[in-house]
Amino acid sequence: MSDLKYDGVYMSGGQLAGTIAYSSYLRFYPDGDVIAVGSTATPEELQKWFDKESDNISRGKFTIQGNHISFHTVSTSGNVDYIGGIHDDQISLNWYSHINQGKGNNICVFVKW
Repeated sequence: MSDLKYDGVYMSGGQLAGTIAYSSYLRFYPDGDVIAVGSTATPEELQKWFDKESDNISRGKFTIQGNHISFHTVSTSGNVDYIGGIHDDQISLNWYSHINQGKGNNICVFVKW
C-alpha cells in the first residue's frame, strides 16, 4: 500500500527560468484529485492559495496500485501525463508533456504544512 501524503505538497525544484528559480508542486487529495503548479513561491507562501479553488493550475485524477501512481493533468496550456513510484516521503515521476512534447523525470519531496 502507498504512503501518499495529503497534508502538504510534493515539491521538485531548483529549475531556472532565465534568472528566476522556480519549483514544481503537486498536491494530492484523498478523493483522488491532484493539482499541479510551477511557482517561484516557497511551500509556506503556496499554502495561502494553492488549493482546488485556485485559478491557473493544472488539475487531474490520480490512481494508485501498490506503490505505483499515475495521473494526467489538464491546464489551459494543455495536458501532461505522469507515472511513477511512491517511496517514503518522495515520489519519483516520469512525465510527458503534450504541450511541447517534452519529457523527463523528477524526484518530488514531500513538504508538510
